[in-house]
Amino acid sequence: MKIEAAFLPVVDRYPVKCESTPAKSGNPVIDGLLQVRQGMYERQAALLMSAAASWSYSDITTFADVMSHRGFGGGNAVSINLQNDALLVGTTALILQSADKRVVVLSFRGTEPRSLINWMANINAKVEPFHAMGHVHGGFYRSFLALWPTLSPLLGAALRGMSLCDVSHRAMAKYHCRSAGTDAPTSGDTAEPDCGDERDSREPMLSNVGPTRAGDAPAAGDEDEPALYITGHSLGGALAVLAAARLYTVGILHEWHWKKLRGIYTFGQPMVGDQEFVRRYERGFGHMLFRHIYENDVVPRMPPRTAGDFRHMGEEYHSTDRGWIYQSKLVSQARSLVGSTLTGITAFVMDQLAGIPVLGRIPFPYSWEAHSPVNYLRVSQMSRISVGG
Repeated sequence: MKIEAAFLPVVDRYPVKCESTPAKSGNPVIDGLLQVRQGMYERQAALLMSAAASWSYSDITTFADVMSHRGFGGGNAVSINLQNDALLVGTTALILQSADKRVVVLSFRGTEPRSLINWMANINAKVEPFHAMGHVHGGFYRSFLALWPTLSPLLGAALRGMSLCDVSHRAMAKYHCRSAGTDAPTSGDTAEPDCGDERDSREPMLSNVGPTRAGDAPAAGDEDEPALYITGHSLGGALAVLAAARLYTVGILHEWHWKKLRGIYTFGQPMVGDQEFVRRYERGFGHMLFRHIYENDVVPRMPPRTAGDFRHMGEEYHSTDRGWIYQSKLVSQARSLVGSTLTGITAFVMDQLAGIPVLGRIPFPYSWEAHSPVNYLRVSQMSRISVGG
């Protein structure tokens, strides 16, 4: 387990480790995210989430620097990385907190191209039960289960308005060896930095608030509570759906602040669960799940039918030359893993030969090149500047 924290520079300062969070200030980006009603699709939010999902593949300081230029300057970011090759588990989540602690973004890293463990987990699609609420992709679920015990307390603390910088360093301190009878770290450990927040960082017990209806405006006083967004590209999108399902389940049973979640924005997300899983959770948070698909990206059609009956849920948005547009008909599964993969690879090769007139006009149903996060980021940028629609 590896936990890292970074301070987001206010302008162009190089990210430094752990500084106290600046006081609340009028930030149009943060104010805009706070004004989004639960279950309402918003183009600016889609752009910010696509940036967070795309840059989740980088290291924590690069992520912090990029997101500071997106309006989160002065905030904090924490990266939680878990790797166990023998268990085919390798995943990373990043929590982003605005300077005034009013907006929290949970972003999951997707499949890393050079990670054999990620690819094996993706292929291992044997289903597993999800809280007696249907079945989900086993490879995705195992990665989520391994990460959640560490991720959950940090996310809960951020939703209470606590400083991620302070809480993350307390979490890191748990893994330091300490001599018997003393609270001081043993040789080689560094002292825990002062992050300006001395409140308790134990996992929160949140107050009595249940799920709200689609489009509900924040109740009186909600503007002072953190708004939560969840995002991810590829595998990260699948983990984002599992995180939302977990929060929804816990929200019903243990009265979590479900109302804090404003939306789940995924990009190139594969299918996560079976028909029963979709049926149960579609009513709960389907109106808050916004899935984006670029052209003929093969991954949203995965896992294939040969791996089982998987379904999509939520609202689906497809790419156009003017940005994202809502589609009422959801994409269906590819027929087989081998066939769709070979087709996707062939489409990628042919795309590089687009200058040859005959080859450039051959249509392919699937493409691996279309799955690149740069495509999703580019279309999101076009959506932000488009008028109407």
